[in-house]
Amino acid sequence: SLKDKVDVLTSALGQKRFSEVARELKKNGFAQGIVSLLYGYPGTGKTATVHEIARQTKRDILQVDISNIKDMFVGESEKRLKEVFKEYRKAKKILSAAPILLFNEADALIGNRIEVNHSVDQMYNSMQNILLEELEKFDGIFFATTNLINNMDDAFNRRFLYKVEFYKPSYAVRKKIWETKLKNVPNSWYGKLADFDLTGA
Repeated sequence: SLKDKVDVLTSALGQKRFSEVARELKKNGFAQGIVSLLYGYPGTGKTATVHEIARQTKRDILQVDISNIKDMFVGESEKRLKEVFKEYRKAKKILSAAPILLFNEADALIGNRIEVNHSVDQMYNSMQNILLEELEKFDGIFFATTNLINNMDDAFNRRFLYKVEFYKPSYAVRKKIWETKLKNVPNSWYGKLADFDLTGA
């Protein structure tokens, strides 16, 4: 079921199909961008999936490290976040295909609003407001990944056009991962290794 959902997303981001989807969204009064959330258990391939989608659709990725945006000085973080979207719009004009803007481990930005007690709290809320405004009118391809879906603010929940949940791998999936990654060992090893409750990462 996960593969089916990812395939739908990959198909929508194909060079020709993406233009059609954007037109349909505009016609129905939505922003033209495809804004997606990949969420779920850590180490299950959320970021790797975005990179694979980019490879299959021949798109560049602009990956944002949230920790690099945050600054100890109030006002600086907000400027940096606005700059990210400004740079994305520039890249979109220069590149032959619309790139993917990836906010990896976006928990800190899409979580519930916090009560303002300090200037840092105000900064977080301001950054969330900026992100909400940008996603409201976003024209391009945006992915966010998070492990903490339960903490997500409702306002962000509404902004994501497409959501895909990543589960902890079952025994059968773990066995397939071992078979793919570990060659030239006895077949009996795969089942024994799959007994360990590990993720793909």
